[in-house]
Amino acid sequence: MKRRLLSSLVLVSISIVAFGVATPYTATQYNAWYAYQGNHKLYKNFSLRTEFHFRRSGLIAHPMQDLVRGGIEWKKKTYHTTLGYDFVNAHQYGELPAKYPLIEHRSWEQFAIDTKWKKCKIQNRVRIEQRYREVKVKDLYGNWVHDHYGLLHRVRYRFQIAVPLNKIAKTEHAIYAVLHDEFFLGVSESFSKTVFDQNRLTLTIDYSIRKGFDLVLGYMNQYAAKSGFSGSLFENNHTLITALRYNLDLRPAKA
Repeated sequence: MKRRLLSSLVLVSISIVAFGVATPYTATQYNAWYAYQGNHKLYKNFSLRTEFHFRRSGLIAHPMQDLVRGGIEWKKKTYHTTLGYDFVNAHQYGELPAKYPLIEHRSWEQFAIDTKWKKCKIQNRVRIEQRYREVKVKDLYGNWVHDHYGLLHRVRYRFQIAVPLNKIAKTEHAIYAVLHDEFFLGVSESFSKTVFDQNRLTLTIDYSIRKGFDLVLGYMNQYAAKSGFSGSLFENNHTLITALRYNLDLRPAKA
């Protein structure tokens, strides 16, 4: 019996080496994301969404990702529908850097529902993304150069709850503790494969300085896959969140 067990273990070990099955590895890192966010009213139920994210590895030391986001949102009562576009400049960073820095163009569609539970604000949100990611090849001199853009898809689901921490009746000086969890599922171009992409668990304190102007400070744990559909390399990122939200009313003045 012992000989059979030993033989089985040897065969498994040989198979792992022969077929290149990698042992999963997770790198723990410390980052900081700085952001501006705005939701500007345009006309009746329509608004313009604007965002800029300045994401750094090692708090501020190394560039991680620059993201510019825009979108048109339609809101009716508690329902939100948004069409948007992202421009992403992704850098090499951390213990598990990508092969090369790249540009990504991302179109997306989003649907969200707002509800309430006692004094808490709850939102469920789904976003579907079409990710046109830059693919590079090496030239004759060994330098990475642009070749084409490959298409990948991604589905994101976020649950968020905002709990009031003070009894301010007006919007100004209100303080909320906001907890949200967002799960990302990667999908291949042909829709034949799906893979875990990442999960973001975030807790922030949102302070309303005045109406339409908020300061956000918090922490995010991001657990992300780094090896695409092979699923063997991961990042566990402890991230400082700092954001300013400034909302404008751009609707035409009534005569």
